[in-house]
Amino acid sequence: MRAYLPLSLPLCIIIVLGSATATPSPTPDDLTIFKNALTSLSRSVINYESDFNNNLKFRDLQRSIDAVDNGLLGFRGTAKKHLDKVRSVNSDAYLTYGRSSGLALEWCVAFQSTSGILAASSKGNLSPNERDAIWKIVVSAVGQGLDKIGNTIPILNTVKQRRDQLHQELEEMHVDFGRDLNPGGYYDQETANAIRQDGELLRQLSSDIQSKFKSSGIGSNFATDAKSCLDTTFAGIKTHRKDELSKTIAGYHPIGTQIKTAAEIASIPDFDLEGDKADFDALKKRMKQEELKNKVILQDDSDSQAALSGLLQSLGDQCKKFQIKKESGH
Repeated sequence: MRAYLPLSLPLCIIIVLGSATATPSPTPDDLTIFKNALTSLSRSVINYESDFNNNLKFRDLQRSIDAVDNGLLGFRGTAKKHLDKVRSVNSDAYLTYGRSSGLALEWCVAFQSTSGILAASSKGNLSPNERDAIWKIVVSAVGQGLDKIGNTIPILNTVKQRRDQLHQELEEMHVDFGRDLNPGGYYDQETANAIRQDGELLRQLSSDIQSKFKSSGIGSNFATDAKSCLDTTFAGIKTHRKDELSKTIAGYHPIGTQIKTAAEIASIPDFDLEGDKADFDALKKRMKQEELKNKVILQDDSDSQAALSGLLQSLGDQCKKFQIKKESGH
């Protein structure tokens, strides 16, 4: 005969009795958190491998800045004052990104050995203890990735700030360069000053001729002819100076396009890493909570571990691709 619990048995006792015999339930929330973090880690590695979809264009930018630098050799205008800062900020942005990329690469190299162990374990018959040990290694390696890649986020934000600063400096340089070559600008004023000084010299020479020769026995005709000769000579000098101004402006004009190109390359989109950071923080929080209970996240959930295997292997493959690219010098 089937026995039933007395109806008077307290509900809390029924719950306790039921939970005491239940098997551990899957942890879909932890699985989702882990998947999201692995996806974000993979995205981060892919971003570094591709220099964020080639948006950074460090080599193109350096070539453009070098072209501007070479083009401004001998340039006397105010735009040249920006060059030192342009070089400095560009170098700082490049080195800062290198530091960030280096942290990511450092972890990737280490993680590849872990993904190799995971791949090997999937092909053999391992005991529960061996699988448990391997999972702990995997979780530890992922945790290190969350820290290392997570630490690159503020560094990348600094890179963005430096590139914004560089873009602004190049834009200001472009404006000053245009002013230097425009009417009323540096070169126009320089030519106008030279022509004005020529005029003063012409007046002085004409005055000297008048005072020395008009009252002499040579007579006023010589003084008049001499002044006419000077007027013609200085008119030719004035024309020559204006021609030289036109040639100078025409010669420097293409540099304006190069400065504008450098400014456009220097401008990069936001890295938009807040979503990845949130995924990292969520998994780190759950890992820490499990550590306080002397446990490892998903340790007793072999189904979830199996569900994460593909993402872990993909992450290892992305890390290898990143390492190969770096070793090739790109």
